[in-house]
Amino acid sequence: MSLKTVNCQCSLLIVTVNSPMFGVDCEMCLTSIKQLELTSISVVNEQGKLVYHTLVKPKNRIINYLTKYSGITEEKLRFVKKTLKDVQNDLRNILPTDAILMMHPYVIDSSLIYNLTHCRKRRSSLKLLTKMYLKRDIQENTSGHDPSEDAKASLELVLHKLKYVTTYVFYSESGYISVMNQLHKDASSVSIKN
Repeated sequence: MSLKTVNCQCSLLIVTVNSPMFGVDCEMCLTSIKQLELTSISVVNEQGKLVYHTLVKPKNRIINYLTKYSGITEEKLRFVKKTLKDVQNDLRNILPTDAILMMHPYVIDSSLIYNLTHCRKRRSSLKLLTKMYLKRDIQENTSGHDPSEDAKASLELVLHKLKYVTTYVFYSESGYISVMNQLHKDASSVSIKN
């Protein structure tokens, strides 16, 4: 899912150390075009408070709800009318223009900044990263992931990385380092490996 697909006439502010951070998690289902499409999204603030959650009607017919992972069922989506475009508009209205997200407008992807495999194609799971670094279990529900729990864990992982930034190595991926540099005045102490 990309929030960049809608034309936006808004101006984005520069990210600063005072820019608010939000954790975002999306659940997807497989549709008739053989692609994953958004069916649920949750956003939490830095305090872990849920600030947005909605179910989303995908553009195409769902052929696999991926319920084991998404928690989404036909029943849950039966009367949903909200579209991806509606979600994009909601987020543009709810979030400040200098928000730092796990997606648009500024991205910090916890699966990349904690890339244990050092391979972009083989990312560590959120469940594993949360267990290793935050010392707690998530995604224990057998009926699918809770996007609010995942959004909170993603945000906490980023905040953990920022707190201990001098003890981690960052792997550059199209602009991720520049966000970290703006968030930390002492970026020279960060070890960057390209």
